[in-house]
Amino acid sequence: MIAIALGFVLGLETNNAKDYFVSKPGAKFKYTETDSKGRKQSSTDTVEAPMIVLTRSLIPIVTTSGSRSTSTYYSVTDTMISIAAFDISKPLKEPVPVLQLENGKGSWDYEMIVKNYGDANDVTKIHGEARMIAKRKFEKGMYDAIEVKLTSQTGGGKTLVEDTQTCIYLRGVGLVEMTSESKFGRETARRTLRLESREVPPGS
Repeated sequence: MIAIALGFVLGLETNNAKDYFVSKPGAKFKYTETDSKGRKQSSTDTVEAPMIVLTRSLIPIVTTSGSRSTSTYYSVTDTMISIAAFDISKPLKEPVPVLQLENGKGSWDYEMIVKNYGDANDVTKIHGEARMIAKRKFEKGMYDAIEVKLTSQTGGGKTLVEDTQTCIYLRGVGLVEMTSESKFGRETARRTLRLESREVPPGS
């Protein structure tokens, strides 16, 4: 009780996953994606109002690129951000964690069943690590920053797919940078994603 009271008096900030995820309805984030060949594509993420699905509150984010739009539904707790559904009529049995952070650090593992190229079942194993890094500048401010590294393996042998993803999140801003690499046999695909600008409604 003394520690809790002291934290309240000093106004100590938390440093958890929720601090790096913007859930304000109407917030918009404009990104530029660059592939292995240097081709660029713009997209916009728009946060929509929370909705209840099977007693769970989810935050929809709609990604629009050209005439195409897709939705991702996130489950958000103080220390965990997870993907709960891509299709609201078919929520995932277990949400896929994309960020776990408590007091500035996090580590997690996750397994899920996926369809491979032959339409058979494979297992995807995911390992994630999150850590604090030096503050980053964005627009006109300096922000606390975390680095999140995700590695995954799907299948094995000739059908083994390996993915590596490194993301930078800023407190109160969200995802600002991502680099990813996917290997399948002798083929390697790389892409980067960078936040160009954002619009957040007043009161957030």
